[in-house]
Amino acid sequence: TNEGKIIEFQDGNHCGLHPKNTDFSTEGRLFLTATQIDEDGFLSSSECKRLPESFCKRLRIGFAQAKDVLFSHNAVVGRVSVLPIDFPNCIVGTSITYYRLNENELNRFYFSYLLRSNFIKKQYELEMDQTTRKQFSILKQAKLKIPLPPLPEQQQIASILSNIDTQIQKEKLHKSNLERLKKGLMQKLLTGQIRVKV
Repeated sequence: TNEGKIIEFQDGNHCGLHPKNTDFSTEGRLFLTATQIDEDGFLSSSECKRLPESFCKRLRIGFAQAKDVLFSHNAVVGRVSVLPIDFPNCIVGTSITYYRLNENELNRFYFSYLLRSNFIKKQYELEMDQTTRKQFSILKQAKLKIPLPPLPEQQQIASILSNIDTQIQKEKLHKSNLERLKKGLMQKLLTGQIRVKV
């Protein structure tokens, strides 16, 4: 059982407490939605709207904080991100569940990889096949079966996968640099700006 390993998990405010466009401000807490998490788990906080503290005081739920694991469960299902240790307190919308973990039992990076794994994907895709809506509600998330090796093993698994992720990012950067170089060269070669000796 996962008793005591997950301290809290919750999505955002529905119905009347869900913020409208007029509620947002230039200052206040960041408001996170599924669209700000990309496929690689990067959160573009610069694209987040902000909610003033006066509005946040009215909210009942959805208060996420540093080190929480985010899981998108509505519209875009299955995107996962871990909030950095210096991330400010924020609010999640109805499309995100935040998981707050007992770090002595469950490593947040291990858990984030787990949520992205086929083992978990198969579970929620099976559930979503039974409904027309593209969502995996918080009640259904509570029924997910989660494999939990001892903490040192979790940390080791997360470390191995994280190293591979770093390598992938380096390769992606290298690829985009090569593509940019090729584009520039094509322009110059095909228009005769650079002549090739034959």
